This record gives sequence, C-alpha cells and structure tokens, in this order.
Amino acid sequence: MGDKIVENITELLLEVIGYLTPTIYMMSILKLILPSNEILFPKILNNELVLIISLYGFGYLLRSISIWIGSWGFFDLKRKTNEEFKNNELFVLVKEDLKKKNLIGEATNYNEVRSICLGMYQEISNKVYLFMFRSSLFFDLFIINAFIVLVFIIDCLFSYSIFENSIEHKFMVLFLALSLYPLLKTRKRFFKISYKLPIRYYISKQALS
Repeated sequence: MGDKIVENITELLLEVIGYLTPTIYMMSILKLILPSNEILFPKILNNELVLIISLYGFGYLLRSISIWIGSWGFFDLKRKTNEEFKNNELFVLVKEDLKKKNLIGEATNYNEVRSICLGMYQEISNKVYLFMFRSSLFFDLFIINAFIVLVFIIDCLFSYSIFENSIEHKFMVLFLALSLYPLLKTRKRFFKISYKLPIRYYISKQALS
C-alpha cells in the first residue's frame, strides 16, 4: 500500500515537472530576447496561481505538439527503433522464448515483445517511465529551441524586429541553435534505454543466454 502511494506521488510529481519545466524554460528565454514582455506576460499573469495554471495548461499543448512532431518520419523513434532492433540478438532470444510459451505469434515486433515483458515485470515500470520521461523532456526542449531559432531567422530575413537586436541576444540564439543536435542525441539515448530495459530485465529474470 505504502509503495503504491509513493509510486503515485512520484508519477504526479514527474507529470507536473514534465509539463511545467519546458514552459517555464520557454518563457524565461523569450523574456530575455523579446523587446517587450507585455504580450507575453499580461497583467493577469501577475497572479501566481493564474500563472502556474496557465503554464501547466500550455505544457499540455506543447506536449501535444511534441508528440505530433515526434510521429514525423525523421523524428519517429518508435518506428526507427523497431527497425533497428528487429534483428537484435537479445530481442530474437526473448522472442523465441515467448513463442515457446505460446505468448506471442510469429509476426510480433519489438514494441509488442517489449510491452509483454514490461507487463510481466511491473516492478521496472517506474524506471522505464523515468527514462521515457527524460526522453520526452529533451524533445520538448528541442522543439522550443528550434521554434525560437526559426522565428529568429525569419525575423532577420524580413526585419520584423520581433527580437532584441544586440550581440548578446544573437549569441543566445546561436547557443540555442547549437544545442539542437545534443538535445536530439540525448532524447534518442534515453528513449533507447527505455526500450531496451524490459527486454534485458526479462533475460536476467529468465536466465536466458
């Protein structure tokens, strides 16, 4: 009972952090590089409760955009991982063992085998969720940085004067641009850990070799 309560509290905290962190990060960056914050921070947001609710709500919107973009070909890690791991030695080993136990069919892919392993060993669900949470968080930050860099480029090309025109702010946007690749790599790293963990755990528990 106590473990279940701790697990539920942990999931709730991760959800709140996961939705608030990217929006707070985005608002902080925009506050620094925009010449005026009146549109971004209207007076109604001076109320702390309204501000937190607004940021949390925007976090849901941002995550929806992130999930949508994450399903595009280049960013679709689930499809890429299924393709990459379909001939993986550990996956083939687990798949054959599950087939012997009549738990899966011949056409079962990596994602389906992973889900079965995860369902069999619920004790690792928190670890798997944590790595997937980190992967999603880094992709949210990537989306934010890419959006700001794109708007900055459009602003420079068409002279809309959206951003502050100073060397400091240009260097800040350059830093955001340079961070895009590391953010994607880190997202992929955590995603793969999350995807491999149930398979590896099944092997360790079943003593397969």
